[in-house]
Amino acid sequence: MQENSDRIMGFVMKHYREGAFDTVKAAGRHMRGAGVSFRTYLFAAVGVAAAVILGIFIFRGNPSVQRYEAVDSALVASLPDGSRVTLSEGSTLSFSSGKGERRATLEGTALFEVTHDETCPFTVSLGRATVKVLGTVFQVRETPSEVKVDVLEGKVSFSGEGADASSVILTSGTQSVLHSGSASPSVVEESLPNPTAWLTGNFRYEAVPLVTVLEELSDYYGKIFYCDPSASEKLLTGTFSVDDPDAIVSSIESALQIGIAVTADPFKE
Repeated sequence: MQENSDRIMGFVMKHYREGAFDTVKAAGRHMRGAGVSFRTYLFAAVGVAAAVILGIFIFRGNPSVQRYEAVDSALVASLPDGSRVTLSEGSTLSFSSGKGERRATLEGTALFEVTHDETCPFTVSLGRATVKVLGTVFQVRETPSEVKVDVLEGKVSFSGEGADASSVILTSGTQSVLHSGSASPSVVEESLPNPTAWLTGNFRYEAVPLVTVLEELSDYYGKIFYCDPSASEKLLTGTFSVDDPDAIVSSIESALQIGIAVTADPFKE
């Protein structure tokens, strides 16, 4: 893993020229061209980013339980079982293991890389939902209105809580959501293209319908992005920083020759 992190950093430093080179995108092509898996690429990149990411690890109370809290920015943490977790800003995680199970309790959003162990399943609890895995890469995001799971590699079981709850099996590239008030999650027919944009810092699109792009922007920023229905199937290709939604809208309007309106989402305000 360290070797791959060093390769990415070395490649970026060698080829970077301000305003003329998309280093993140190029590093991804470089690693994929070398036969590196998505799992290795993503977490090697996180390892590099961790050099400039500040987080806080907090240990308190029961010595058998580790507590991690991302206060002012994202936090990358290695769990005692060898698994790795990246918490988004404002998220917390408690972890314990023993008696044939590994259990994490999450509040917020986290990306997990779970070390494989058939004899000791890994469970993520969120109060109203549970995710169980043996070893995989997946993301869990909890908001007041829903719990959403995106599987990047491997397979997970996702279930609600209560006597009437049922579970769904999710595989690589699939997404499921459990809405507040529902007992069981449902599988999303078409996942959004950038579930880890909060971590990568970018939205990347390759011939993606505008309607999907606007849906993702609405989901990410908690506002409603919309355009004339006649333009909804236009295809967008480009890379945009998550830090400036106004610049994203302006760039899309210019590229596709359309108008985009943005209003508050009454369900998220």
